[in-house]
Amino acid sequence: VVVNGNAPDDPRYPRTMEGRIGRWRVGMVHALDRQPAGWAGRFDVVIHAHSHRWRDEVVDRIRFINPGTATRPQFGGTERTMARLTFGERLVVEKLMVPRFAEVPAI
Repeated sequence: VVVNGNAPDDPRYPRTMEGRIGRWRVGMVHALDRQPAGWAGRFDVVIHAHSHRWRDEVVDRIRFINPGTATRPQFGGTERTMARLTFGERLVVEKLMVPRFAEVPAI
């Protein structure tokens, strides 16, 4: 699933994705802070990005997940991260650390 970001902006992709995964109501957006007030309140899980910083936090019964960045930490961040989400009876969120290119062993 892909949503439109800002580097570069690509109108082929939607600004948001909204749907269900099993019993979970899921919203996905690049820049959460640019959404209308109350947008996130319709979901159990909101996946967002923009800050390039890891986030896994529950606020007002909504689970907010930002997978961070696998390439270039910004805005004071230092980690390269991705997320693996497993939707089942529970939502399992795994933080995956991404090594710097120099740390990847040669094949």
